[in-house]
Amino acid sequence: MGSASFLGAFRNLISNHNHAISVVTASRLSLEELGAYANPLCAGSPPFNTMNEERLEPFLEEEREFLLARGGFSPPEQRLLHRIAGHHPALLGAAAAELHPRRHPLAAARKGLDVAAQSLSALWPRWTVQQKTAFVWAGFTAGEAPDPSGTALASAVGGLVERGYLQRHKGGVALANLSFDIWFRRKVVEADSGDFVGWLAALELGGLSDPRLRGQLERFYQQKLPHPDLAPYLETQLRGVL
Repeated sequence: MGSASFLGAFRNLISNHNHAISVVTASRLSLEELGAYANPLCAGSPPFNTMNEERLEPFLEEEREFLLARGGFSPPEQRLLHRIAGHHPALLGAAAAELHPRRHPLAAARKGLDVAAQSLSALWPRWTVQQKTAFVWAGFTAGEAPDPSGTALASAVGGLVERGYLQRHKGGVALANLSFDIWFRRKVVEADSGDFVGWLAALELGGLSDPRLRGQLERFYQQKLPHPDLAPYLETQLRGVL
């Protein structure tokens, strides 16, 4: 997809045929983010400025309960899927599809983690420093610290909540589900090269200039999260759910 010839032909296809064709695509990126990525590749018109965006937002509680009940999941299984995927549509669908035929909770959890890892690994390089900082903040504090919305992170926090990556929790902000939590813990530990500056660079946060936020991240770094051994960690986190 990342070529000027393809993007130019794609734009021509959807804009010059008197509405004779409709193209529906899906992306982890917003239309604005797609434009920021693709516009520099094209010498002519921006390739996505003829498209409209319909964002699939996180399910409401009643929507999630209705869909899972309709799928034949018992209340304990619904609690399991909520723990794994929260209200995130893609994760919930993947974990539910894995759980439905096999009724194996760890298999469903691993599927949720796989989908989360694919999504976040693709998004992380394209997120802003503020979005990454907000995600790291939520991962470390788990809602136990005041919401950083009053800082330079306000817009980033709001956007990530709206898109289902973070959730409001206990007066703060937390990661939206267990799958994101495990990915975050692995990311943080694997980025540690032995010093704070190197850790920030590995997380692509070296450009963070706000001294207060930078100081808070250094305090987070000193906590030295343990790398979760997947199977025992999943079993601990899911204990009592089923």
